[in-house]
Amino acid sequence: MSTKVKKETPDEVHERVFEMLHTRGIEVAINGLIAVAEDPKAPAPARATAGAALLRSAGFFDRDRDDLSDKKPSEMSPEELSRALQRLKRELADKDARKAIEHVGGDGASDGSLFD
Repeated sequence: MSTKVKKETPDEVHERVFEMLHTRGIEVAINGLIAVAEDPKAPAPARATAGAALLRSAGFFDRDRDDLSDKKPSEMSPEELSRALQRLKRELADKDARKAIEHVGGDGASDGSLFD
């Protein structure tokens, strides 16, 4: 007797991997950046890069954040709309990351690595 294993379509693979990336992947990436930023033995450039990436992902480098929040979309230029859309996407990803961390237990600790 042969058992047929259902082969995933490219769309199914993409959906599965996308979900993993936006849950466990975000968590692993942020935890890795925090670990490097907090490691006193890590080289200074690595710590600075990790710190900058954390601040950037938290929105601290968005120069026009306050300027755009007061404008209605109908009042924005195409460039401002694009920046506002990118900011909203980052905020949504941040919320997804926080939900993933809460799902794991609140402290970001996981019972396995991304590749288990």
